[in-house]
Amino acid sequence: MNATRRIVSPQSGEPSTQWLEWTALVVFVVNGQVEWTLGFLLGAGQAAGAWTAAHFAVERGAAFVRRSVVVIAVGSAIALLAGAGV
Repeated sequence: MNATRRIVSPQSGEPSTQWLEWTALVVFVVNGQVEWTLGFLLGAGQAAGAWTAAHFAVERGAAFVRRSVVVIAVGSAIALLAGAGV
C-alpha cells in the first residue's frame, strides 16, 4: 500500500491529503515565503463567509443556495469572459 493511503480521513475512511498541505506550509515558512498578514486576513474572510453562508442555507433553504450558486457562477463567467479584473 502506498504512503498516501496510509493516512485516512476519520470521517469518510477515504485517504487524506491534509498532510501534504501541512508539509507545504512548513516548507514555505522555513523559506520565509509566507505573507502572514494576508494569510490571516484571507482566513478571517473565509471564516466569516462560511459562517454567513451556513446561516443563509439553514434559514432560507436549498433552493436559495442553488439560485445563489448559479447567479455567482454566471456572474463570474461573464466577468472572466469580459476581461474584468485583469
